[in-house]
Amino acid sequence: MEITQVKKKSLLVLVTGDPRFTETVAEALRLAAGVAVWKRFSVNVCLIGPAVLACGERADDLPQGKLIQHFIPMIRESGGEIFLKPDGQPLDELDPEWVLTQVIKVERLAQLAADADRVFRF
Repeated sequence: MEITQVKKKSLLVLVTGDPRFTETVAEALRLAAGVAVWKRFSVNVCLIGPAVLACGERADDLPQGKLIQHFIPMIRESGGEIFLKPDGQPLDELDPEWVLTQVIKVERLAQLAADADRVFRF
């Protein structure tokens, strides 16, 4: 009897809110982390525009900064990636390691969206 593995479904969460002025960024990351820890979905997140500030060096100072800083590691520890698409947002507030390793080009983002079973946008 041959055993076949079922491919894990994938979720891409796109976040465009500004974490300085809305709780939506923290809520999107909370949702992504909650799904990621189930391990039933492969979860990736793309922070777009001002949402990239959630990975900034001063993220703890954001209104929901403590929650944001709690959820990002949960996603990564569950095998997910946090991608950044600054779209004109200055990169000087971001951790240089994040800029070097996680900034994504539009073509790669389009491929992630096309390959995902589900895409949520916040």
